[in-house]
Amino acid sequence: MSTQQNIPPKIALALLEKCLPNSVKDEIIGDLHEQYFYSNEPLVLKQLSFWWLAMLVISRYIILSKKLIAVLISAISCAIFFVCISALLFLSNSNDAQAFSKPYWTDGNFYQFFIDPMLYQFMSTKMLEGINLQLFINLPSVLWSLGGVVFFVMLKRRSLLNLQTIAMASLILLIGPYFWGVMSFKTNEIPLQESGPIIAFSLVTVIYLIVPLTFLFVKQMLSRTHKT
Repeated sequence: MSTQQNIPPKIALALLEKCLPNSVKDEIIGDLHEQYFYSNEPLVLKQLSFWWLAMLVISRYIILSKKLIAVLISAISCAIFFVCISALLFLSNSNDAQAFSKPYWTDGNFYQFFIDPMLYQFMSTKMLEGINLQLFINLPSVLWSLGGVVFFVMLKRRSLLNLQTIAMASLILLIGPYFWGVMSFKTNEIPLQESGPIIAFSLVTVIYLIVPLTFLFVKQMLSRTHKT
């Protein structure tokens, strides 16, 4: 067997070297090289087969790479931020009495609002009307968010600020006000005119926290990638 037949396609090898993480690069390239070396197929078929396997491996690691996951998480975070701002503006500025006759405003099922077409109609037609910075000032949300900051500072001082604790603490901070609101509605008969502040607490808290918590999570995740 000639030397040429023993050498896999150089471009495919270079792509593998560039795209695979260091923790698995040598093992995967070694396995593919060994499979290529012992193959009895004609040279053209061997090279095509190597290219095919290399592309499969590369695509797998690109799809599962932490950088791509970080981009997806950031995009989802921005979308949630935008939708919550839209919901708060709707809650504050909509004059549609029929819209507020729906049961989810007072029965603890406020999540249904986010799948209601009227929210997205509002976003496309009246989103920019009535924007006021005072709408985004909510004392319970401020206190809740400050408590979250203190908690993260304590974790950092005790060297407990890792990816798992950030994810768990972020989840609690973001959905805690919502579950408090659900329990308030489920255990008390709250009239419609008093439901706004409870719902606003959950919305404004997400607006305050979703972006910085996402940044902290992504930063921690990517720092772990660089270490490996």
